[in-house]
Amino acid sequence: MEHCNTAQKMNISRREFLHVPLSLTAAAVCGTAALPALSAHSEKANPHPKDTGRAGDSPLADLYKTSPHNPSARRMEILGQIQKRADACEHLKFIAYCVSAILKEKLPDSAPEIMHDFEYAYETVAEKLAKNPRPQKGVRLYLLYNMGYIVQTPTAAFGIDIVHTQTKKIAKLLDFLLITHKHADHYSPLLVKQMNGKPVVSNFINNEFIQTSDKKEYNIGNIGIAATLTHHGGNIPKYNSTFEITCRETPREIKILHIGDAGKWEQIKPSSQPDVFIPHVSVGLDIKKCAEETVKPKLLLMSHLLELGHPTYKWRHPLSLGLKKCAALKNTNAIMPFWGECIEIE
Repeated sequence: MEHCNTAQKMNISRREFLHVPLSLTAAAVCGTAALPALSAHSEKANPHPKDTGRAGDSPLADLYKTSPHNPSARRMEILGQIQKRADACEHLKFIAYCVSAILKEKLPDSAPEIMHDFEYAYETVAEKLAKNPRPQKGVRLYLLYNMGYIVQTPTAAFGIDIVHTQTKKIAKLLDFLLITHKHADHYSPLLVKQMNGKPVVSNFINNEFIQTSDKKEYNIGNIGIAATLTHHGGNIPKYNSTFEITCRETPREIKILHIGDAGKWEQIKPSSQPDVFIPHVSVGLDIKKCAEETVKPKLLLMSHLLELGHPTYKWRHPLSLGLKKCAALKNTNAIMPFWGECIEIE
């Protein structure tokens, strides 16, 4: 399957199709041969979990027996194992894996160890969404990867900033999708395409849900969304949208504030105290000021850890940083969930 032919059939650019960072565009569009090979003979290659059983050798099975609300010694030990697996995976390996999975529409036969965890987390979330009845009194937030969450309410399931290899399956799980900004670690053009006309809210996709003003409100079913344009980090104005989400079908309204890569604390002004606040761990935002003076959430979920598309030496924030930032928030209930974990709010 040729890259350009596939991209043309999808009616999107090759760079968008591969959803890789701009710095990797040249390598990606030249073919997977220009990226590190994923083969059974690669030094870091391992059989994919689909060939060795659902869990493979992923430490996530043991992580899920612990709780992000209680960072026990056992949990710290497992997170350390995961960090080592991530450190062993160069960003080009991750990109090559994703490119191969997307172009061939199947998972590679071999992969770096951390990709076992990446896929295992998706399988765990998909299984829970399929088997568990919808929450009746609250909402569930499933962390899929990076800042990508699937939120399940009594009447709907929606995604925020989802990037993954399993876009076709994920699209079937969602009633609508929210995207904070156009960077490749928050936006998957293929997922948007595969939503097949279901609502996609963003500040850059030209559809009926595009945010064309500094503030815009949406109502999708029983869910209200207040979108606000902010700086990305501290220096790109009006590039990132924050979403104040109100779930109205629960016995009491539950509010979620997902701010993507917003970096200026003074721009984060929710209409009321959110039940859940989801900030970027290290994009210049004064999280402490937000948590303790302005936003004052009931629960903070530290996010944007181990984004594998970034180099290990730049912007791939380690799990230790997330734990440190949580510990520094003495007056806020702050936790660091990991891929595949579910946070329930009632």
